[in-house]
Amino acid sequence: METLSGKMEAAYRNKVSLLRELLGCLAQERENLIVPNVQNLWSLMEAKQRLLDSIRETEEEIRGLRNQETSAQEVSTNDRNPVAALSHEIRRLGEEIKARVRENVSFIQETLLFFDEIISIFASGGRAEYSYAPVLKRQRISSSLIYRKEV
Repeated sequence: METLSGKMEAAYRNKVSLLRELLGCLAQERENLIVPNVQNLWSLMEAKQRLLDSIRETEEEIRGLRNQETSAQEVSTNDRNPVAALSHEIRRLGEEIKARVRENVSFIQETLLFFDEIISIFASGGRAEYSYAPVLKRQRISSSLIYRKEV
């Protein structure tokens, strides 16, 4: 029969594995955003959702094991070292995932802003403020000829 510390370590290892898979999905998502591949983005979205569901289940399992741990007071300090190292790895992966998500969201926002500007250029009918053409000198409107003749 597996001990409580063994179950806890296995649950933490499972969570680390799931977080690494999620990180891989985010890297693939980035590639599919750079070279637009909508079909792969949809499949990645489904894969990420499955991973997130599995991560939630694993977190619930860990919570349950922690509750058993506090009631049983079974886990020794030697058993906690691997769990502490895995917990540190989970925090690191979590921060890396957050950074990748921010990068992907930023890329999407910049791309949408670019397309919005392109559409604005076409919709404006060639107004000068949206034009990429060099700015021409404005022609000065000469003062009325009547004033010149009077002098």
